Amino acid sequence: MNVNMKKLQKKIKVDTIILLIICILFAITIFHYGEKIIEYYQIENTSFEVKKSATDTINNSDNYYLFIEDEKYYPVDYNTYCRLDDTGNTNIKANLVIDSINGIIRSVLMEIIFIILY
Repeated sequence: MNVNMKKLQKKIKVDTIILLIICILFAITIFHYGEKIIEYYQIENTSFEVKKSATDTINNSDNYYLFIEDEKYYPVDYNTYCRLDDTGNTNIKANLVIDSINGIIRSVLMEIIFIILY
């Protein structure tokens, strides 16, 4: 009986370490999104732009990319990032911040789910 109890304690210890590692990875992700939000707030609204790039030869389609201070970042959905606000202007910066906040919420919820499942 004592041998089985020691095996169970070792298994619980390993599971706890794995859960801790997963939680640390989610925490790093949350801090990364937080840093991105701070970075976006420090850049002026006029520095954000969505431009059409060259035609994708594999899919034979045009792609829209996010440019921050004339530096190409990643492909974006034109309809999402170029929506007009109440004043009739596009606010790409707000969309980026909202995406980062969504990432934080998603990471927190997944971390909570892992903890509850444990």
